[in-house]
Amino acid sequence: MHGVGFLDGKSWNNGKKCRTYTMWENMLKRCYLTSYLETKPTYRECSVCDEWLIFSNFKKDVEEMQGFNLDGWQMDKDILGNGLKTYSKETCCFVPMELNMKFVKPRGNHTGLPCGVYKKGSKYIAKCSAGKREKIQIGTYLTIEEAKEACLNKKIVLIQSLADKYKVALDVRVYEALMNVEYLRKSLYS
Repeated sequence: MHGVGFLDGKSWNNGKKCRTYTMWENMLKRCYLTSYLETKPTYRECSVCDEWLIFSNFKKDVEEMQGFNLDGWQMDKDILGNGLKTYSKETCCFVPMELNMKFVKPRGNHTGLPCGVYKKGSKYIAKCSAGKREKIQIGTYLTIEEAKEACLNKKIVLIQSLADKYKVALDVRVYEALMNVEYLRKSLYS
């Protein structure tokens, strides 16, 4: 698979690709498929641990993870990854899509300003995404740094609110990481 993976198990079930195989295939594609990396350069530094290059190992580990069978939950490598860009049993977890989307690195707003900061006259407006196509205006500030800080603080509040919402279903390691403000500050704008 993509020149690195070894398929040693059943990938189809009742005429459909099994969910775990699709996840494995997509993970390998994100890390190793040249044409994909050309269009999604944020994955260029990502890799898969040696154990997970073998499908049966990936399948066993992933299907045992808390949240694997929950609808709308996605595998994430960043929340527990501590800055590592490696998919592994230690760095991956399952989280609801709405929570996972809060960790997507912003592409910027083509103005040279930090994501979420907009200039209006001589002031800076801070906005934050609250969900699908919904922006919250946080406030107006005199400096770029104040507006950027306001965005970061609001994003932390939104993430922690979602962590509380899903607390009973989240892996305890995930919940603890999401409640750690210093960890979030580093993760969100590193």
